[in-house]
Amino acid sequence: MLLACLGEKLIIYTQTRVIPSLIRIGTGRQKMSGDLVAVWDVALSDGVHRIEFEHGTTTGKRVIYIDGKEVIRRDWMFKLVGKETFHVGGTNTKATINIDAVSGFAYEYTLEINGQSLRKYMENRSKVTSTWILNLDGIDCRVVLEKDTMDIWCNGQKMETAGEFVDDGTETHFTLGDHDCCIKAVSSGKRRDGIIHTLLVDGMEISESE
Repeated sequence: MLLACLGEKLIIYTQTRVIPSLIRIGTGRQKMSGDLVAVWDVALSDGVHRIEFEHGTTTGKRVIYIDGKEVIRRDWMFKLVGKETFHVGGTNTKATINIDAVSGFAYEYTLEINGQSLRKYMENRSKVTSTWILNLDGIDCRVVLEKDTMDIWCNGQKMETAGEFVDDGTETHFTLGDHDCCIKAVSSGKRRDGIIHTLLVDGMEISESE
């Protein structure tokens, strides 16, 4: 069995073909089913979630795991193509896996997030969120700012915040352990760049992650 990766699409071939690009699929679960056909890592505000999809191309079985936990199981489906919709993470984000026949015994699997292809969703998400990765007291922290709501998440937890207006913009304060944190929002003075958000931890600026 061969797996080909085309962008955010995964195609499973039950026939022997020469495929220019192969994807190696891994899983955090102890036992991997032979029906595992697709794995996606999706970055949301509350963390990076792994979505695994099993599809039995003879029985129509469909099983979806999120972060190793089974969320949907259909052991027998007469229809091999179709879609499965579910929700991911603490943000309850809508996700859909589309199952389409390509040709013969080949199937294509695509993941949509909030009605958009995974690639399009991630492109748009980079415009409406800012992310910082840092280590505090030996703990890796992933801080995410949702620019439209000014909600702040750290390692899957929505933070309690306090906002205030200052001379050059706004400041949103929160704490991580014993550390005082603040996200400053100031105008760049350029229409294209818009508002610039900066994370300060104990007064020190933290570089934003790519």
